[in-house]
Amino acid sequence: MYIRKGRAAQAVRLDEMHHSFVELQTEGPLYVNPFIDSLDEMTPDDIAPPVKKAKLSMGDRIFNIVRYLIISACALVFVGCMVYIVYNLYQYKAARDYYNNIAEGLFDEVNIEPDNYFATVSKLSQSAKSTNLYNYETFLKKLGSGIPAVSIIDGTHNLQYERIKAKLAELHAENNDIYGWIKVDNTRINYPLVQGADNTYYLDHTPSGDFLKAGSIFVDYRNGPSLAENMNTVIYGHNQADNTMFSNIDKFIRSESFFNETKITIYTFDGIYTYEPFSVSRVKAYYPYFRTHFTSTEDFLAFAEDMHSRSIWKKDVTITENDRLITLSTCDNITTDGRYSVHARLISIEK
Repeated sequence: MYIRKGRAAQAVRLDEMHHSFVELQTEGPLYVNPFIDSLDEMTPDDIAPPVKKAKLSMGDRIFNIVRYLIISACALVFVGCMVYIVYNLYQYKAARDYYNNIAEGLFDEVNIEPDNYFATVSKLSQSAKSTNLYNYETFLKKLGSGIPAVSIIDGTHNLQYERIKAKLAELHAENNDIYGWIKVDNTRINYPLVQGADNTYYLDHTPSGDFLKAGSIFVDYRNGPSLAENMNTVIYGHNQADNTMFSNIDKFIRSESFFNETKITIYTFDGIYTYEPFSVSRVKAYYPYFRTHFTSTEDFLAFAEDMHSRSIWKKDVTITENDRLITLSTCDNITTDGRYSVHARLISIEK
């Protein structure tokens, strides 16, 4: 009973305090609540006064400067890398478009319907008169007798050669550095050949003279104009990351069957030259694998034997003093001074 009375008394007391508080709020300015009234005048500093910054030491100042410099440098490197990547992608595409346009249709199959034989003669007669690829009179007689003007064995090849010579003439009219055309079956090596006054210009210029990082496939400037007379014709090209130019030379490295079965063909104004690879190797840039002149027959044979002995794949080939060689050279993209080299000997000339 005492506890209940105590609780009742407490309830009455709280009720009286509540009424007193309400009266204070409604009886005028003399009874304004100071705390409530002060809220209108509070500022953020009254709630959380600003922390006074400690003075930075010299070491902290240097650290902050270095940090800002590193962040700025990283940002610049990132932007530079992005620009470099975009620029290289543009260069790759520009080179592919340029060379694809030049080679378009050049090695398509030649199909001649009988009704078009005489039209073909009118187109080829001038070039046919100036070449020994086939006998011009026999060519005309076959047309008149209704026999196909060209055979499957040589005719198609000859007509392709006429087409290639026409392309070379077109390119030569724009640039007299045009040397020929190189093609390796089952690769993307299918390009015009140029020869400049040095071995640097065509590292980053196309046969048309435009700047492109892919450059051209070019013959060493120390070689002569005739493949048949050069003891070793050296041909250079970049190893492009997009599998163009001379990048497919690595196929000779990676596959023994490819090395043994593949031939290299070079078309010039004076004939079709076919070569058989006898050596493929990785060499250093400073190693004399790209010699163009020799002091004697013995010197030439010693060079050929050295290249043959260094070959990754072995082929039973004997080089004689009458042989004529070519060397294909490109970077290996593994080390800065590493090179892939393919040496091949001439096995046939069609003129």
